[in-house]
This record gives sequence, C-alpha cells and structure tokens, in this order.
Amino acid sequence: MVLARRAQKLIVHSKPENPSFLWHPSVEILGRSALEHCDPQKIIAVMLTGMGYDGADAFTEIKKRGGKTIAESEESAVVFGMPRELIERNGATVVLPAEKIAKQLIKWAKNNV
Repeated sequence: MVLARRAQKLIVHSKPENPSFLWHPSVEILGRSALEHCDPQKIIAVMLTGMGYDGADAFTEIKKRGGKTIAESEESAVVFGMPRELIERNGATVVLPAEKIAKQLIKWAKNNV
C-alpha cells in the first residue's frame, strides 16, 4: 500500500510488487510514500511484530525528519525482528508493549491536531 493524493485528498491504494523490495506488502514503501505526501512532523508510525527489517529505514527517516515512531517491545512482540531493527537504527521515539501503544497514539494525536 502507498499514500497518494487525488483531488487534494490523501488516499491509500495498493501497489504492485516491486523487485527492489524483499517484502510484499512493504512497510518500507508505505513509510516512504508517507514521507513524500505528508508533513513528516505530523507522521506517527508504529512498528509491530514481524520478521526482518522491512520499514526500519523509512521509519528511521520519519523520526529524523521530526515524526514520531513507536517500536513494539520485545516483551509483547511475537516476532521481535522488525521492531528490533527500528530500535537498533535509533529510529524508535519510544518502545512500548502492545497494550500501551494505543494510549501513546491518542496522546500524540491530541498534540498534533
């Protein structure tokens, strides 16, 4: 999936596989499209359980440009690969167990309005 603009509105649509990316669907492609179409300081990205490093580079870039990122903690992740990669790249603003993520999202969303 990617974000795009049509008639001044932000939309989400599916994107065909891209041989440059190992995973499909790709969190990396989604994160990069968010950076392309949104003010980075208004992006909030959450990296949940998963295998590999998909999305780690894009989410780290989101944080570098002023956005906020959450990595699911090892204690609640079924597979800690993707969140671990984000943490190791210094791309996580915060690291939280799954049950605390929604509360953090609400807090940030209220401050972003």
